[in-house]
Amino acid sequence: MANKPKTKAVLTAENEALKAQLEAMQKESAPADSGKNDEIEISMTKYIKVMSLCPNRLNLSTESRRGKFKFNKFGEVKRVMYKDLVEVMELQDSFLQAGLFLILDKDVVRLHGLDDVYERILDGGTIEKLITGELSNEALSLFLAAPVRQQDAIVDLIIRKLVRDDESVDMNFVFAIEKGTDRSITQRVQEAKEYNELNEKANKKN
Repeated sequence: MANKPKTKAVLTAENEALKAQLEAMQKESAPADSGKNDEIEISMTKYIKVMSLCPNRLNLSTESRRGKFKFNKFGEVKRVMYKDLVEVMELQDSFLQAGLFLILDKDVVRLHGLDDVYERILDGGTIEKLITGELSNEALSLFLAAPVRQQDAIVDLIIRKLVRDDESVDMNFVFAIEKGTDRSITQRVQEAKEYNELNEKANKKN
């Protein structure tokens, strides 16, 4: 039996509930109001949690060592000493601005003036909810508001999941991205699967 179309009142209520949920999430991730930046003091030896939002392997470097912090998968969290994190932010500012990694410390975000940057970047939990369809009404608009390189990372993450036949991916979100942008996700998934099949056949022959 087909589902009855939702009434305007129901849709409005759902939108309001979603808006409230997003506002709550933003408040949780927003830096605490600590006053002026110079009032925040962070020990150089304090460990700061950093999360990778990159679907591939992510290497973060300091001045003294390249690839010092290696993240193997999306959502992986590592503890980075603050003095090292400062170097990472200076050396790999493009990664920071693109949302390829996330600093999970409100004081660090505030002290380094990253409030505006972090308003645009989607955190790991939000990305997962976009992919699984939990934020279906606002999914495309949230996706398009993110930095372009983070959009690319999300698309790569979706493709990896679909190649593995991960049923957690919301195909409505996939089709919305394809319709709203020039990204051909389903085509790339098909090509990746065909490539994997050819590799498997070649390996069996060897």
